[in-house]
Amino acid sequence: MRFRYIISPELIDKLAPLELDKRVKSLNVEDRELPYPNIMFERDLKEWADDFKEDGYLDTLPSDLKKEFIDKMNAVVYPSGQMPWIIKTGKGTVKSRFELDDVIVLSGIYASFVLSPDELWKGEEFGFESPFVFAGSVGAVLWNIRHGKSGRGYEWCSPHPDGKILENIFAEDMHYDFRLIQKDITSYNTKDPLGHYVMFRPELDTRRGIFGSDQSEPYFLALLLRYGRDANLDRSVLDNEGRELIEWTNSLGQRGGCTAEHLSPNRNSPFHYLICYDESLPRLDENHELVGEAPRFHGMASRNGFYQAFIGPDEELIFYREHQIEEDPSRELAAVYLPSEFEHLMKGLMWQAANGLGRTPADELTKTLQYALSGKYEEDLVRITSRIRT
Repeated sequence: MRFRYIISPELIDKLAPLELDKRVKSLNVEDRELPYPNIMFERDLKEWADDFKEDGYLDTLPSDLKKEFIDKMNAVVYPSGQMPWIIKTGKGTVKSRFELDDVIVLSGIYASFVLSPDELWKGEEFGFESPFVFAGSVGAVLWNIRHGKSGRGYEWCSPHPDGKILENIFAEDMHYDFRLIQKDITSYNTKDPLGHYVMFRPELDTRRGIFGSDQSEPYFLALLLRYGRDANLDRSVLDNEGRELIEWTNSLGQRGGCTAEHLSPNRNSPFHYLICYDESLPRLDENHELVGEAPRFHGMASRNGFYQAFIGPDEELIFYREHQIEEDPSRELAAVYLPSEFEHLMKGLMWQAANGLGRTPADELTKTLQYALSGKYEEDLVRITSRIRT
């Protein structure tokens, strides 16, 4: 089943004159809408194809292209799955499974819900060499419009030095566990199952991120504050003891929140969340080898392991997931954030809490933020350590 496509910004620009969003809204006004296809078997395609033909869409296809179109579609569908997507990434060529839903898009059937028979094959007017690529491209954009963005999370995109474009999402989870997902949305060279080079592709299984357990948000906040301080970043978002960020967070209100931490809060002291806040984050060199001593405190818990934060050679924030499995101890790269993303990370965390997507109310984070930036942590640290020594 196909959920969404990765669509290049160039394709969005080429199709902008069609005003596809406006056309979809017009359908809704007319009590019509783009359908949700449910293609399970080859036979499910027949009704769609019959309607497409009866509505005259094949009649406007140039006769010299009609046979080519039908032959290609039959080759893809029968037997299905034999002609994959071919995607050239920075790490080599990847073959992605063909799904029957792709037929609805690549054939022009999905585009026909907003384009007339006279419009569907006129790709040359928009700079497309192939009418099939034009019809499929329109279908892919419409498919994404119909399937929309899932969730209420905070999102942003970041171009990385290696050429990748990563989409970052503070996402919701059915168990309200911490989710910060990083997804590769780079526009790679792509050949569709029909053999055409296109400017959209299926989502690949390249998702990574931070998948915390229990109440992870305050500890993530502490890691961010240490990162901003130790990497000497532009921390204007935290000026005046974070007043502007706190006011922005308060303006969001507190929504949702169905965990015990929300309904019967037994809140820890901010000092508890800021454990080892006085220590610098460990650093990695260009080979991701540890510089100096190993950290004493593991940053965040996860299932069967934990996440540790490091500062990289270019002042980037690097998370590794350490697996606590005695038979096979290992670690894997979880996420990388550039210095320029610091404000997004701070605001995204507050957004997640304010919208009840995690296990921590927003006011608990803002109080921890105030405590950390006011100097009270250092005062309490001196007071507590002096008692221990005596």
